[in-house]
Amino acid sequence: MEREERDMLSRAEQASELVGSKINQNLDEQDEVNVKWAREQIGDKLRLFDDAIGLYMEVINSTNMIVHEADAQIAHRTLAVRAFNDLRAAYKLLIAGYYAQTIPLFRSVMECNSRMRLFLMHPDEATSWLDGKQMKDSKVRQRFDDSDIWGETYGHLSDLTHANLKVMAAHAYDTVIEDVKALFLGGYQNLRWMRLLAGTLVGSAVLALAIASKPYDSLLGQEWHNSFKKLHVSLLELAQSSNGAYDIDNGEL
Repeated sequence: MEREERDMLSRAEQASELVGSKINQNLDEQDEVNVKWAREQIGDKLRLFDDAIGLYMEVINSTNMIVHEADAQIAHRTLAVRAFNDLRAAYKLLIAGYYAQTIPLFRSVMECNSRMRLFLMHPDEATSWLDGKQMKDSKVRQRFDDSDIWGETYGHLSDLTHANLKVMAAHAYDTVIEDVKALFLGGYQNLRWMRLLAGTLVGSAVLALAIASKPYDSLLGQEWHNSFKKLHVSLLELAQSSNGAYDIDNGEL
């Protein structure tokens, strides 16, 4: 077992014994340790996420150049902002070591993506969404030519979002007693989960960026488009180096 993991197990055991009003303060301090560790371990992936978020902010700012009169425009901008904030929240949880808690946010980003994509294809359907109509993601995905790919990815995220045993692996660690596991309280350091979900974070950000930017292509300069192409190439290289840890949708919108 690597030294970092041994240290983390020691801290996990200490965390389980915390009592009193300073528990949050103590766990916050541990989160800061985890963040520093995460930046050392997956700095390359976090830099790609930084690039994606920078380009995403330019997209959001470009929407201010449009008078949002059409319902489809209003809906698209609303969903783009929600996806941006979900990605930021997932990033904050990931680097602090709350691995399982990132997964519902990735699913939420995918739901935002599917609705933005639907409204790009069928702008008239944005009106009922703005009026509060609930849209089941399965119904939305059925409208896509690549619905099977979207459905498989969404189903995987849903399995890990629900309170079932599968996702509890992200909270558990082996104890000194054979075949006995204990559960982490708070964030912790796990390189396997960190690398896997960092790839998911970057992939989710680039896909959301591709869809969110679609209506604003003419407002985004050539430098933006060149930067996005470079980011996409880096993502493909990351996916190959990760041995297919996550999927990338290269289809047209």
